Order: sequence, then structure tokens, then C-alpha cells
Amino acid sequence: MTPGTKPSDRSEAYIILILMILSLGFSWPIAKIGVQFIPPAWFSVGRLVIGTFTIFSVAAFTGRLSLPRKREIPFILIIGLVQLGFYQMMISYGIAHTNANRASILAYLTPFFVTPIAILIFKEQCRLMNLIGLGFGFIGMLVMFNPFTFDWTHSNQVFGNICLMLGAICTAGPMLYLRYSKWVPAPMSVFPWQVLMGTLPVFLVALISEPSPIIDWN
Repeated sequence: MTPGTKPSDRSEAYIILILMILSLGFSWPIAKIGVQFIPPAWFSVGRLVIGTFTIFSVAAFTGRLSLPRKREIPFILIIGLVQLGFYQMMISYGIAHTNANRASILAYLTPFFVTPIAILIFKEQCRLMNLIGLGFGFIGMLVMFNPFTFDWTHSNQVFGNICLMLGAICTAGPMLYLRYSKWVPAPMSVFPWQVLMGTLPVFLVALISEPSPIIDWN
């Protein structure tokens, strides 16, 4: 938030932040349950299809649905394909092979990749308190993850952890792209198309890898 942000806008931002934290916290155990009954690729498709339908409906209802402009296409492709499509698929495969606690830690390692790149390549000025906070976060991650007690001989768990790490790493690119773009489109003008763009390749991957999915509806 900028120094000129109104108190009402600041309060609204904090409310949204709290709701996001709660929704993300509940999403991990729900996702873990989901991949036990639905193949990971198709679980990703289901989440993205629901998201696509919801976002398009909201945009249409509020009168903000429009065809993307030429300058918006890079934002649609990068965010849609990488941060939504690829990330969701990696998360689904990752959580299918590990527990929700570990998955929620590994999937949010993005700041540990974004910060060094921002400082070293983009010459971002990082305050000491930010670095201290990042350091404490890294220590907390090590304590909770505890790689010394991890069973590295379990191939499925290793595969799941690699998927989650890839998801965290791939999210860094779109974040840096948005951060250092000279122009950024209005979120609702591109978000419906970003979700749709993320859905289509994931659907193709699911269709090719698991053409006849076995789903336990019980």
C-alpha cells in the first residue's frame, strides 16, 4: 500500500488479506482429501474449470468482461500458463504424494527465489527488517520441513516434493514479470482469460495422461 492510501482502502486490504490466509489454510487439507478420490491432473482441471466459470460469471455480472487487447496477451499467457496452469498441476501431483503440512510449506517457498533475483538482477533495495524476516521464515521452514527426518528413499515422496518445489520456483517468474513491468493491466480485464488459458493445457495433459480417469464419487 502506498503512503497515500485511504484508511478505508487499507482496512479493506487487510480484510482481503485475512480472508486469503484463511482460504489458503483450509484449501490444503481439502486438496489432500480431493486427490485421494480424483486423479491429480483431473483434480487440477476441476479446480480450474470451477475458477474459470466463477471468474467469467463475476466479470460478466459486473460488466467488466471484454476481449483481451494485444498488450494484455503477454500477461494472459505468462500468468495463465505458468502461475495458474503449471502451478496448479504441480501442487496437485505434489500433495497427492505427501502430506498437507509439508505441501503447504514447500509450495510457498517462492519468496526465497524471488528476493535474491530481485536484489541481484533487478537491483531491488531490500530493507534490513525484510531480510531478517526472510531469514526467520527460512529457519521456520527448515524446522517444520526437517529434511533430516525425511525419507529420501521413498520415491513417491521425493517426486511429490520435487513437484511442489517446481511449483514454487515457477511462480517466481510471473511475480517478477508483474513487479517490473512498465505497464500492468487491470486485474479483472485479464483474470478471466488467464484462468481460461491455464485450464486448457492442463485439460489436454489430463486427457493425454489419464484418458479414462477413475473417480470415486462415494
